[in-house]
Amino acid sequence: MPWLICTPIQVGISFIILVSYLGYAIIPACVVAVINMFIFTRISLIQKRLQRDAQKKKGIRINLISEFLGNIKTSKLYSWIKYNVEKIDEGRDIELVAIRKRRICMSC
Repeated sequence: MPWLICTPIQVGISFIILVSYLGYAIIPACVVAVINMFIFTRISLIQKRLQRDAQKKKGIRINLISEFLGNIKTSKLYSWIKYNVEKIDEGRDIELVAIRKRRICMSC
């Protein structure tokens, strides 16, 4: 709770010192800095959502692999290996789409 009181005071004092040393030209720089904070906060929220989505899809694929490995004897007996590999590949493709979205967002 003390940071809630101290932080605005420290920012205000810092702003006053900057204005006294650099003049009023520092005001646009501070406005740009505040705008950047809001932009980066929004981007980080998007990245967090994309990361959570990628982790869910990765979990689905890992469950498919675990199920396949647990039932490998049955899969070999009834020749279901091709079907299971296709399901795992579909899960991997879905996971790759989520990873690609996250990487694109991180490159911005």
